Amino acid sequence: MRAVLCTLFSFGYLDKGLALFESLSKVSRDFVLYVLAMDDDGYDYLRDVSDERLVPIRLSDFEDAELLEAKQNRSFGEYCWTCSSPLIRYVLDTYQEPWCAYIDADMFFYADPSVLFDELEERGGSVLLTGHRFSWYEKERAEVVGHFCVEFNLFRNNAAARGVLDKWIAQSLLACSAESGKDSFGDQKYLDGLTEDYDFVWETSHLGAGVAPWNVAQYRLVSHEKGGGYKLICRGREVDLVFYHFAGITYLDRCQADIGVYSYWGIDDHLVRSLYSDYLRVLDRYKQQVEEKTGRQILLKSHPAFSAKKTTLSSRLRSTLSKIKCRAGRKRLLFVDIPKEVYKSRNLLRWE
Repeated sequence: MRAVLCTLFSFGYLDKGLALFESLSKVSRDFVLYVLAMDDDGYDYLRDVSDERLVPIRLSDFEDAELLEAKQNRSFGEYCWTCSSPLIRYVLDTYQEPWCAYIDADMFFYADPSVLFDELEERGGSVLLTGHRFSWYEKERAEVVGHFCVEFNLFRNNAAARGVLDKWIAQSLLACSAESGKDSFGDQKYLDGLTEDYDFVWETSHLGAGVAPWNVAQYRLVSHEKGGGYKLICRGREVDLVFYHFAGITYLDRCQADIGVYSYWGIDDHLVRSLYSDYLRVLDRYKQQVEEKTGRQILLKSHPAFSAKKTTLSSRLRSTLSKIKCRAGRKRLLFVDIPKEVYKSRNLLRWE
């Protein structure tokens, strides 16, 4: 099954985008990745990548009047969110692909994404979404950011899927901010309720897809082949890791990053260290490659749509557990504070 994928990023995100493409090249039998370059420098760099599986799209060729109008009243990060759903439509229209999945650039694949296309085919559906699958102590976050994550969203090129896609595009054009309010968060909370409203919209049941900081505590490492795939245990099932979403990495300098994972409770330390150590080294290799080719250093310290401010484990869990305690009845909950210096030391990874 041919995997048709699209993503977007600027010159400053080249390391992540190139790492994403490398991961796909290693695991996929048959795929194409369409990349919307959010600036001309990024487009020029991608145009020189001699691989027919990577198709760069110039921003000026993509933007229409509605997008240009929306661009005037939102930040760069918010505009990237705004462009996610129109990019799916652009690929379906321009390249006449039978389907297309939007994926985030800060992801890395460890197994062939065709298994997710196969899943939609087997279910006879037209849209496949990926849930956040928050850990139990984080479930209240769905009320803020939405049940689904815009990290792997697959749409067929048919009337049913296109109708849902057009509605999503219209909503994102209207408002696409992390401060939008209770009914929206960026572009992703608009997806809430779609699986209940439409019988052709499905949430993926593959527990190896959408693994991320907010749910990695549910996973335990079974085995890992050096430079290869991961076998994990989640909810009593053994699964192959399809992709991990490396969201929330904050660089302190070229060789040190706060991975942000240890603000979540109960993770498998060996799994997290393995994933992040390898990934950060791949990013560093591409940072060097871009610098050698262009003479420019790329070190985007944090996600452009958010500040680098971190919420500590203590404050986050105090808030969440206080709410859980009200619902727990006779169950006693024990909260042990983790010292700030321990939290920081576990979050920081260094490499040379």
